Amino acid sequence: MKLDIPERFSDQADFMKVSGARTRTMHFGNFATSKIKRGWHISSGRYGKRYFLQNILLNEVGVQKDEVVEREKDKFSFSISDGSHRAEVATSESEVQRADQFKIRGIGTLFNNISQLNSYSYVFDALIVSD
Repeated sequence: MKLDIPERFSDQADFMKVSGARTRTMHFGNFATSKIKRGWHISSGRYGKRYFLQNILLNEVGVQKDEVVEREKDKFSFSISDGSHRAEVATSESEVQRADQFKIRGIGTLFNNISQLNSYSYVFDALIVSD
């Protein structure tokens, strides 16, 4: 996996090969993590506001419009050490997407849904305590 890092950070960074990114522990340079504990990954989707007046007109041409809201939350905790120093890390992330979904009646199932993204929010928080 390659991440796009802003130039102002990459100019000051030391690049290290990461191993174990798909396992429960990771190693890079002189650093290693403890077992990465993952909290409950919560994902939910629901319908937001209904477009009642717009749908009266849209239904005449076979289209239904709804707002779809998808939310995801996740938590992680681990410690990271270089052999002589140790830091405890606790993180949480939250993602919210709001989109208008158009359902077209009378068309096969492959192309009967079209979505337009209205808003997207992603928040990542971390608490790091070192010795």
